[in-house]
Amino acid sequence: MISKIIIFIYIILLFISCRPGKTIEVNLPKHEPQLVVEGYLEPGLPKTVVIQESSGYFDAPILKVIPDALVTLTHNGQIDTLTYFPIQLGNFQLGVYTSPELVPQEYQNTWTLNVTAKLSNGRIATATATTRILPPIPVETTEHVFNYEKENRAYVTGYFTDPGNEDNFYRIIMINPSTSIYPLPPGQTYRDSIVDYILTDDLINGSRIPFGSPPWFEPGEEVKIKLISIDQPYYKYLESLTNAIAGNGSPFVEPFNVKGNIQGTGVAGIFTGLSYTLYRDTLPIP
Repeated sequence: MISKIIIFIYIILLFISCRPGKTIEVNLPKHEPQLVVEGYLEPGLPKTVVIQESSGYFDAPILKVIPDALVTLTHNGQIDTLTYFPIQLGNFQLGVYTSPELVPQEYQNTWTLNVTAKLSNGRIATATATTRILPPIPVETTEHVFNYEKENRAYVTGYFTDPGNEDNFYRIIMINPSTSIYPLPPGQTYRDSIVDYILTDDLINGSRIPFGSPPWFEPGEEVKIKLISIDQPYYKYLESLTNAIAGNGSPFVEPFNVKGNIQGTGVAGIFTGLSYTLYRDTLPIP
């Protein structure tokens, strides 16, 4: 009897402790802003580096621009100081630093990025990184297989040969003209028609490597294929970014840190070269 009374009292106390209206306060650490850097070197295009400041967890999900950073690129002993050129994307502003000089098609020497910026909390942040533009690998051939059971659309497959002298990493993008980052005219709609993934030659070094798409492409369409040679830091950056997006909001997934090659205290991001082969293929009309 006594044991039953004790259990009853325990249940009452548990019910009272869990009653609605009780507030639990959690003291979160103050957000310390980070310097976020994204720099890409693509032969034939202007040098481009995006400089932003991170925002807190409860702030608006928009990175802050830093208009007065010092951004330099060094290559073959020549130092180029980039100019702030913000780009407005709707309500979002991108803090772009650029130069009128085009990136040369040169694959031997390294590039060094240096950034100095004052953050909103008064801290002077410095960041540095090095990279090299890798030579492009050609797409050798493509093939098409139509799936007549799915709206007469085609799988597109292709092949390229991986150099066997070192570890290599790739990003493959397949797109058709109906996919665009710009708004479509009234009455037109988007459809799934883009493939974008990364791969490594870890298990297939020196082999002829296949790649392909789901049955997304229609007869008569031109398919544009980008085979991009990327370095290991950029491969890990894209991999960790994909994992972070996939696990966002799930209580069963361990938080991911986005990996990059930007060095410094309280900094994050990536600096890399992008060289690619652009292959165009028009699907036949069966």
